[in-house]
Amino acid sequence: MILSLGLLYVAQAQVELKFQAGLNTSHLTTEHVDWTSEGRIGYQFGVSALVGEKFYVEPGISWITSTKDLINKSDTSSVSFKTNIHMLRVPVLLGYHILGSEETLADLRIFAGPSASFITSVNSDSDDLSKSDFKNFLVDIDVGAAVDIWMFFIEWHYIFGMTPVFNEGSDGKLQAFYGNGGVRIRF
Repeated sequence: MILSLGLLYVAQAQVELKFQAGLNTSHLTTEHVDWTSEGRIGYQFGVSALVGEKFYVEPGISWITSTKDLINKSDTSSVSFKTNIHMLRVPVLLGYHILGSEETLADLRIFAGPSASFITSVNSDSDDLSKSDFKNFLVDIDVGAAVDIWMFFIEWHYIFGMTPVFNEGSDGKLQAFYGNGGVRIRF
């Protein structure tokens, strides 16, 4: 029954595909750990489908490269190692058009929702850190805002990590800020 209602909603709703790319910076929470992290500029690109009008749901998929320096808190003068984390991210956002709508030339949207990230590889300049040190599956909450103008958009997101990044020894969680720009195609 719920699946039938969902399919009926999708069949009647306005749908648009969004192709996006952008930059990110991230850090790991450092409560109860002996290191800190400093985010460097990373990047992402992906596609999502916005389904609905004033209220909407937006599932998507993105390839993300997150880059950071991990630093020992007891010796902040030296970088312990530089790390690039590559992941596949699958968010499901719920949003609302605050100003305007899909039919207007410009609009302002807000959104939030859960996402799952699958770490695909880790590149580090230290032999002490590898992909096996990281969890394969991360969960986070994504919140943000966007401006749509004609067929283009700009989005700003903040990610609140819900699960620890490492398998053992640390409960550090991923926190990130990223911006995307892109093109939307309405159907």
